[in-house]
Amino acid sequence: MPHYIKVLMPCLFFYLHSTLPNQPVFIRNGSLEDMPSSGKPPREWFFCGAVGESPPDIHPNGLFGVTKAPAHGATFVGLVVRDNGTSEAIGQQLASPLKPGVCYRMRVYACRSENYLSYSRKTRMPANYNNPVRLSVWGGNQLCYNRDLLAVSVPVDWPDWQPIDFDLCPGKAYNHLILEAAPLEDGEPYNGNVLIDFIQPLIPYDTLADRPEAEMVKMEDAKPDLGRESWETLIHRTLRSQGLRSVFEDPSGNAYHANPDWWIFFRTAVADEMAVQLNLSAGRSDLEQVIREAALEAGYPLNHLRLKKNRRKTRDPGFRWKSRQLLVIDL
Repeated sequence: MPHYIKVLMPCLFFYLHSTLPNQPVFIRNGSLEDMPSSGKPPREWFFCGAVGESPPDIHPNGLFGVTKAPAHGATFVGLVVRDNGTSEAIGQQLASPLKPGVCYRMRVYACRSENYLSYSRKTRMPANYNNPVRLSVWGGNQLCYNRDLLAVSVPVDWPDWQPIDFDLCPGKAYNHLILEAAPLEDGEPYNGNVLIDFIQPLIPYDTLADRPEAEMVKMEDAKPDLGRESWETLIHRTLRSQGLRSVFEDPSGNAYHANPDWWIFFRTAVADEMAVQLNLSAGRSDLEQVIREAALEAGYPLNHLRLKKNRRKTRDPGFRWKSRQLLVIDL
């Protein structure tokens, strides 16, 4: 290779990289889906908390008196602060780092549970962790340490799910994101909780108005032929999808990162309470991850999805979603 090409190539790469528009930062398992349990972070998330304290809980699990339904998907996470001064947090290594000098919008759904029954760390007596707390967002470059505070919410004192839009403007690059329950103010430690769900992609401000929008499915439609395309047309269009992902918004301003066709497919399946079985041929196995991601983004419970890597149509009479039909598709 000529010497001048070796010199120019790094310069060209730097120029192209610096002129590219800022890209969204994607969150893995932002819907916080996993098997309901206590003392366990959901898939793709790690526990960031005090040594000797229990990790956050995945709800609904029938414990602690928490009776909320999820804001999105099948599960959500509860974070608490304790009267011994400790708090719960979850974190994730980002697929791409937050850039310094770029501002991002990050939407998280949150609420407070009127009951979060446990034991006081200070008195060892039964206690209700039902006081409001704030939700703080940290950026870091290690799992839990060397982190900087990026944003703090108002006190989360509302009982129903509401979105919180954080403005994150990092002063340096971060490749880890941490969400933590925080007490309202400095003072005597107390017991409180915040429930979180549906953590959405971090969208740079300059792309908020330019994102492609998918055709949205009206969730209030009871059947696909009432104001929506038929299942036959929807399936045909979905199967032609090449599996490409994009970022788009729904009419409520919620951001998604998925294949739009598969996303609409699963949103329709949710509306019609339809269980889905997809038989993947050997040549379409690359779609498995795309399909699972779209199902998560659409809030489709993964326990109602079957992915079989063969051509056989297997109808399991015990596999139903609220006694509705099982949709079997060959890919």
